[in-house]
Amino acid sequence: IDGRIDNLTELADALGVARSASAPAVVLAAWRRWGLDCGAHLLGDFVVVVSDEAAGRVVCIRDPMGQRPLFHGASAHRIVFASEAHQVVRQLAVGPGGVRPVPNEGIVAEYLTGDPATVAETMWRGVYRLPPAHALEITASDVTVRRYWDFDPGARIRYARDAEYA
Repeated sequence: IDGRIDNLTELADALGVARSASAPAVVLAAWRRWGLDCGAHLLGDFVVVVSDEAAGRVVCIRDPMGQRPLFHGASAHRIVFASEAHQVVRQLAVGPGGVRPVPNEGIVAEYLTGDPATVAETMWRGVYRLPPAHALEITASDVTVRRYWDFDPGARIRYARDAEYA
């Protein structure tokens, strides 16, 4: 876990985990219960990485508000993810089969306009930003990105007393 989980006590209670359990232990219990959708149950700013050996995959989950960054990229020989884009560029370039970084001219143009519109692409071709509320799933044969949470504009919270809102 990179970041902070604010509802650990509530999660621990809901999952039957000891309140004194560490954040990774509570998040692992959430992963076991909800899988890719566990991010929707976590409150805070975080990136969670789970190595699911039984399923042969690695999953990266970014918080719904996108407070913690996560970048990823792939070459013929490796898949890299990191908290900064330049880390991914550097790791993709090293070793046999390394990929030389190439500027992403479209994103550079967006940046120069002062009004960037693209969320997932970065200044380098082949290096991507995982959008907020998305999960990155890496298997031996595929890399997929999917949204696990979306804002519900129709949701309403109703309490009996004003003090309950605080």
